[in-house]
Parts: sequence; structure tokens; C-alpha cells
Amino acid sequence: MSQEDKEEAFKQLQSLAEAGKNPEGNQQTAKGVIRFFRGLFIELPKTAKLIEQWEKLLPAIADFFGF
Repeated sequence: MSQEDKEEAFKQLQSLAEAGKNPEGNQQTAKGVIRFFRGLFIELPKTAKLIEQWEKLLPAIADFFGF
């Protein structure tokens, strides 16, 4: 992963953490972050354990925000 992608991923995680403080009012932010990470992980080489963990984490994040 490039340094630029790492920095953007970190910013997106910070944004998701902030959105998590008020999940009902920040669903659009969460959707955008989830879209970002979906795209990022699709571009990465498919490391089985990473993908497996992501597939478990993504539904939990989506459920937290109610979608």
C-alpha cells in the first residue's frame, strides 16, 4: 500500500471514529468510509486472512450505523 493510501486510510478511520460518537446522525459519513475501504481492499493483493477479517468487520460497522 502506498504511503498516500495509508495516510488516507488513517484519515478515514479517524472520520469513522468521530462518526461513531453519534451513529444515527453520521450514517452518510460511515457509508463513505465503508465505500473507501471496500475499494481499497479490492485493489490490494488478496491476502486470505486480511480479506476474511474484513468480511467480518464490515458487517459489524454497517450494523453499528444501522444499515
